[in-house]
Amino acid sequence: MKRALFLIFVLLLACGCQGKVEKVSPQNKEAARIHYERGLGFVDQKKLDEAFNEFKEALKLNPNYAQAYCETGIVYMEKGNFEKAIEPLKKSLQINPKYPKSNYALAVAAVRKTPADLKAARYYYKRAVSLGYNVPDWFPKYLEKLEKSVGR
Repeated sequence: MKRALFLIFVLLLACGCQGKVEKVSPQNKEAARIHYERGLGFVDQKKLDEAFNEFKEALKLNPNYAQAYCETGIVYMEKGNFEKAIEPLKKSLQINPKYPKSNYALAVAAVRKTPADLKAARYYYKRAVSLGYNVPDWFPKYLEKLEKSVGR
């Protein structure tokens, strides 16, 4: 029953956020996409500050860009700031609740932050899998090990 109420709440929240989507011109969407692609290139090169700046520019141009929020969160995680990663990852899911990469990234952030939030990690892990994300084999084993260590 609690799970059903929680899912209804999440759906209502998602529907409510979609009503607040800002209108973005096609030119800004394209410019944002270019910044996003540059950011991904910088991530591949491990130039995280440059990547962060590109994702930030993409979000200025298109504040509805779920993938750019997701990648911003991932950059925070790459820098070791798992707590700070959670906000942009959740923003990504407010825009697109079915974006599997954001769900998985939130699962990782929840496990790696201090203290770990294993309940959230399990929830987002299951969502990522249900949405078809190819979760690395190590993650469910690691999560199960952590849960056992705290007696869950």
